[in-house]
Amino acid sequence: MASHRHTKGRAALRPRLSSRLPDALTLRFPGAGGPVVLPADEGLIAALTSCLHGWTPSATPGAQNPALALVLREASGTHTLASRHLDRPLKRLTPTATACGLIADLAQGFCDGLPGGLGLHCAAFRFGAGPLILLTGGHRAGKSTLIAHLALQEGVEVFGDDVLPLSATGEAIALGAAPRLRLPLPATLGPTARDRILLADTQYAYLRPLCLAPHGTTARPGLLLALEREDGASPSLHPMPQDQAVALLLRQSITALPEPEAALAKAEALAAGMTCLTLRIGRADEAAAFLAQTFGPGAPRLGPLPPLPPKAQASHALAPDRPLIRATGFTLRRMRAGLFLWHPEDSMLWHLNSLAHALWLMLETPATPADLAADLAQIFPDTPKAQISADLAAFLAEAEENGLIQPA
Repeated sequence: MASHRHTKGRAALRPRLSSRLPDALTLRFPGAGGPVVLPADEGLIAALTSCLHGWTPSATPGAQNPALALVLREASGTHTLASRHLDRPLKRLTPTATACGLIADLAQGFCDGLPGGLGLHCAAFRFGAGPLILLTGGHRAGKSTLIAHLALQEGVEVFGDDVLPLSATGEAIALGAAPRLRLPLPATLGPTARDRILLADTQYAYLRPLCLAPHGTTARPGLLLALEREDGASPSLHPMPQDQAVALLLRQSITALPEPEAALAKAEALAAGMTCLTLRIGRADEAAAFLAQTFGPGAPRLGPLPPLPPKAQASHALAPDRPLIRATGFTLRRMRAGLFLWHPEDSMLWHLNSLAHALWLMLETPATPADLAADLAQIFPDTPKAQISADLAAFLAEAEENGLIQPA
């Protein structure tokens, strides 16, 4: 019942345009898979383009159909965003949130358009001419904050903080999108970060790195770091078994390949070409300094690493009679054959398999774990009820911990 696997879903929404869109402007971004239609609003256009580096969009008056994404101005001054990747339009968006949604569409459209390529949900950076380092991790593991710290270091080139396209030959391609951070900014970033804010609302800010790789810059991935956060822990590196690295890459893929064998082969080839490690951290600023000392120019060759020590696991047992409901603000985002939960104010994606998708739909109205278990027992009469209850409890605990569901 893992929530990270792919599943079939509804056909992707393709925004259809009214023949009457006053003051509409069509922007075409090379390789994005379709135009973006938005109001001829200099502020909104500046908000979007300020966060992109190396893209060369062409603009034409009017609206072209069908569009990759469509933005409409609301009377309140906010915006509505419709996208072929979303199951429903997003309303009352600030310019920052609108830019976030459009950047997500551009990233996904570019990944989908790569022949034989794929997209990974990860950050990427490198020290000078060193190997490209891929950084990924679970929800709120500290990836965005760590990338922000690295983005403010001299000699660090940032390839992205959220999505990384990979060509059919395994070359990483920079999207040229600025990193985004939740507000308030961590105090450890200091005043330098505030001076480099490109765009912000009350919740999020886009940060201008000292060196952001322009869109289209390529590099061969050489290192995979799986970020694991533990309060109070000093930064440490630990070997990651090859099979775990392959599973991680499959989970982080936002591109569904036609056959499972093809997906596995790509993940195995990518993992085989990299050193795969787990990075356990406590504070992001300490981790950034540690990475610079370990992988920056002049760093000594990496020696033998200790195995990863066990992490204390907190209990998240849910009462069987407590009504639950899915959290608001999330939408289903379709990426080829995969379904993902996505929130316009958060960069994290949650992959849904068929059962997780069904549970998400069931939790549109309040239901207790006991109710859900009883329904699943009828659907799967050959599965022991104890196994259904245990799997369901694990899924609900993880979903609640990540803010996907809440008490009704």
